[in-house]
Order: sequence, then structure tokens, then C-alpha cells
Amino acid sequence: MNIGFDVSVLNVAKAGVWNYHFHLLRALLKIVPAGDKLILIDDPATHGRQGVHEVVGDLLNERASIRGLSGLRHRRLSRMPALQDSFVLPLTQRVDGLLERPWEWAATTMRKRQFATRLDDVDVFHASDVLNLRIPGAAAVTTIHDLTSLLFPEYHTAENIALLAEKYRFAQEEAEIVIAISQSTREDIVKYLGIEPERVAVIAYGCDPRFHPLAADEVRHGLNKWGLAPGNFLLYVGTIEPRKNLVRLLEAYAEARGMFNAPRPQLVLAGAIGWKAAEFLQRMEALGLGDEVHLIGPVASVDLPVLYNGAMAMVYPSLYEGFGLPPLEAMASGTPVITSRVSSLPEVVGDAAVLIDPRDSGDLTQAIVNVASDARLRRHLRTSGLDRAKLFTWEKTALETLAVYRQAIARTLPRSGGALG
Repeated sequence: MNIGFDVSVLNVAKAGVWNYHFHLLRALLKIVPAGDKLILIDDPATHGRQGVHEVVGDLLNERASIRGLSGLRHRRLSRMPALQDSFVLPLTQRVDGLLERPWEWAATTMRKRQFATRLDDVDVFHASDVLNLRIPGAAAVTTIHDLTSLLFPEYHTAENIALLAEKYRFAQEEAEIVIAISQSTREDIVKYLGIEPERVAVIAYGCDPRFHPLAADEVRHGLNKWGLAPGNFLLYVGTIEPRKNLVRLLEAYAEARGMFNAPRPQLVLAGAIGWKAAEFLQRMEALGLGDEVHLIGPVASVDLPVLYNGAMAMVYPSLYEGFGLPPLEAMASGTPVITSRVSSLPEVVGDAAVLIDPRDSGDLTQAIVNVASDARLRRHLRTSGLDRAKLFTWEKTALETLAVYRQAIARTLPRSGGALG
């Protein structure tokens, strides 16, 4: 079995989507059977400061190779420093708009031709958010991480909605099998995309083994860079954006301040300022939380285990998740978790977390106070969370994905003329 795997997505994806492709690829490289090959397909049009070789080069072995396409990249005039003058910029933006569609047509046409000629030995192709094209004669598989662009379009840019719409069309019309990362996401795919249930397989994310309990001295030393003390802060990890329900978290924390036993835990939010974050920032100022709420920005992956280990509890009141990696990473680190009883989150945490109604500030407030004031409850959540996290490994994800590749090949139907998607 020759497996085509789109690695160009690693140059453009963020957060959970990036983690999924990177860790799945790393696991596949370890377990792919003798006789099978991984053909990593790279579209140079996605390259930024680094190419795919810099991202995955050290993971390659004798069963994997990178095959680059000659991609076209839209070099927008309006982004060139020399053309940023306020008088010139409107003209360059207009020119970019006029060139957008013909440039995209040319890039897609080139990719289709290369898919037909350079990838004719591929048996199954795992498409992504970037290369939603079908290789003639090969089975097609794609992974849908969530349907937020359909269910919460107000939280997305028009560009992102259009990009994901193309991916959904590919899943509906081209893919033999669609991978959903949770049962909740599978139900959404069937309901909102109209894809037959038998074409949708559930394969959960794994958890990186670097998330585990750390020694107390390592945690204390690691937290020094943020001026934090172990066990004296509540933690949120993720982008600062409306879907994460962080305005309500601020309100719940503000209400809980008067109910905490001394010393009062701080609230730490680790993540980039994302789309439509103005309301969150305004609400934080209005509530007067500047001294007790800390926005520490994006955290390097090597530092995340220390943050999780140092937190009194992880609070993740999201309104919707396709999976929800941060609660899983927190449980694997031995950190008590408070999260929402909506979408996929109950599937991830099971009975190893405190579940709340994310639209009820009072419910969230009470959960925060209960966990912060009850050491016995925290010990119980720590133990049950560690046990729960053991169920999720990237090796398991990779083994189940390999099985889906074989199922997709088995159900591939002849297509007249080898048409490309």
C-alpha cells in the first residue's frame, strides 16, 4: 500500500489541526508495515519561513519520502513592503482582487496535472485542508475536525469559510471515507453535510506522552519565567476567541473571587489573541481584573507541561469543540479539569472532570469554587484524569487510520475518465 499524505498542511495549520497532522504522521512513520510506503506530498506554495523538510525531515525513515509539487503562490502586491504607501495601497489591493481568481485557477490546474502524472503510484491519498484534490485511481480519505464554520460562521473570516466549504464538498463528493475525530463530530457530519453514516469513521486524537506529572522542583523552577507559584492559579490554554467562551469565564472568575479561601488563585490564560477578541479585552478591563488575570500569550510546546502541572485546575468552558486537546493534555498531566458538557468534550473527559453548562455563568462559578476549595475533589480528579488520558495515544490513532486506508481502497469505485476533484 502506497499512502499519499498531504504534509503541506503543516506549513499553514495551527493548534489542533497542526498537532493532528504532525503527531499522526510521526506515529505512522513508526508503525507503517514493511512493504507499505508513505509518500509525503508537499505543495511549496504553502511555504512560509520554513518548508516541510524543516518540520518533518528528522522523522523520515526508509519507508517514507517527500514528493514536492511545483505549486504556484499568489504573490500579492499589497503585501510587498515597497508598495505599502497609503496612496498606492488601494490600487495594489484592487489588482490583487482582480488576479485572485485567475491565479487560483492556474494553481489548481497545475496541481491537477501533477496529481495525475507524479502521483500515479499512490493507492490511497489522505487529503487535508490544503490539497483537496483526487488522485486518479487512488482512494480518497479526509479528516474533518469540526463544523464550526457551518455552526458558528460569525466566528470565522469569509476566507476561512470558503476554504472549509471546499473541504466539505470534497468530503461529500470525493472521499471514500471521512474521518471524524469524535462521535459528536461524526453526528454533525452526517446531519449537516448529509454524508452517509457508513462513510464516516470515528478516530480520536492521541495525547503526546510529554504530558505527564512532573517533579515538584521542575514545576516550581519552570513557572518562574511567568512569576507563578505552583497550585495557585487556574489555567486556560487556547486561542482567545469568542467560541472559547472566555467572556463568561471572566465573569465567573470575578464572581468567584469573594468565595475563595485564601490565598486566592489567579487566572492564567495561555494562548494567542485571536479573531474578534475585543469584547474579551474590554470585559476584562471593565471587571477590574488586571491584577488577577494574566494573559501570557502563546506558550512554546516545551513549556506547556510545566504550566499544566503547576495549575490548581484547568478551566475550558468552550461552546463547541470537535475534540478538545487541552483538557486531555491537562488530565495526562494530573491536573483537575473543569469543562463544558457540550459537543465532544464529555467524550474526551468521561467522568474524570467537572462538567458545566457553558452558557450558565453561575454553574461555572460554582464549579470553580468547588474545585478550588476542595482538596479531596482535586485528588479524585487527578487520579481519574490520569487513568482517562491513558485511553488516548497517537499509536492507537495511527493504527486505526491505517485500517481506514485499507477500507477506503477496498471500497474505491471505478471513476469514468479518472476525473479529478
